[in-house]
Amino acid sequence: MNKSAIEDIVKRVYPQIAKDLGRSKKSTPKVEVHNNVLAMHSGIPDHPGGEEEHAEYDYKNNTIYLFKVALKTEQLVIQALLHEYTHACQDEKKYQAARAAGYANNPYEKAAHRAEKTWRKYMNKNESLNEIKKGDWIRSAYGDLGLVNKVKGQAAYVSFDGSRSFQPMRVADLKRTKELHKGKVVYSESLLEYCGCGGAGRKDASIQLAEYLKNQTIEEADYQGRDVKLNKPMQGDVKKFKVYVKNAKGNVVKVNFGQKGMVIKKDNPGAKKSFRARHKCDQSKPKTSAGYWSCKAW
Repeated sequence: MNKSAIEDIVKRVYPQIAKDLGRSKKSTPKVEVHNNVLAMHSGIPDHPGGEEEHAEYDYKNNTIYLFKVALKTEQLVIQALLHEYTHACQDEKKYQAARAAGYANNPYEKAAHRAEKTWRKYMNKNESLNEIKKGDWIRSAYGDLGLVNKVKGQAAYVSFDGSRSFQPMRVADLKRTKELHKGKVVYSESLLEYCGCGGAGRKDASIQLAEYLKNQTIEEADYQGRDVKLNKPMQGDVKKFKVYVKNAKGNVVKVNFGQKGMVIKKDNPGAKKSFRARHKCDQSKPKTSAGYWSCKAW
């Protein structure tokens, strides 16, 4: 989000935030937008780093500083304003004394975080985040591009950077985007191979993979104490790919398959026929075998 976009949000919501939270200890703090916290303190506009800090309130200057490098969405801008304006309403000496208890135990920080929870009432109604649905391309709060596979309540299951594992994310933390990938493949080559996506070019291949992922059905299960997606091949560790499946006893097992460094040439009729013949792909194989998934990939 650029400086102009952040300033537009501030102009729209800040007066209402100040009205709702009440008078600050001093006059209403002014708001400044800087690239990052290091740029603000050093006076060097393009100073690198400081990606983790969203905002800061300066009691001495009575100013709220917003750091655009960390403010990727409208939600984050609003939460930053709510948090820092809450500090502007607090007694500076009492706040400084409470810092001895540590950030997590500081009652003044807890109050600022409680204020953040009201961010939804200040959102632009024309950009409701709850309109996110299956098949949408989104940006996360950290700017990552992803594809939504399923929305359940306030949770969206999203594939990021080519992973065929769909991560549960809060809908509130996502923002729809009309951009696709501007001609750039956002998925790894091995995943493009797996779905057989190819053809005219890399952008077309990514679009094909998006459709492929969108049509997958998500089923979750427990594997060694953590939730995993069943029947969804993904980038492997031991082998090129891995997939979690249920065996005949109903237990979840991991199947590793595919040789690292080898390319799946399913678009090559000769290579495809040779592979399937060598691995007897026409014969029935259990889902728990590497052969089943290798043949499926070809």
